[in-house]
Amino acid sequence: VMAWAKMNDLDGLHVGLMTCVVTSFGFSFPMSTPPNALVFATGYVDFKSMLKVGAILNILAILVMATVGYYWTQFIM
Repeated sequence: VMAWAKMNDLDGLHVGLMTCVVTSFGFSFPMSTPPNALVFATGYVDFKSMLKVGAILNILAILVMATVGYYWTQFIM
């Protein structure tokens, strides 16, 4: 991502930091984070409900990070 940013005349550090933050939003699948795996292993939560709630959280996280990223880059640059 940082190499892509430099090729497109963007600051690689800022794009790399935003990428690191966004990739930590693993809410959809049981194998994305250890707490998700533990909850799924209990059997009280099925895959469909985990995917529904996780997809909503991922969409919200993308919107928040896109907004923060936009204003952050406007402030930095």
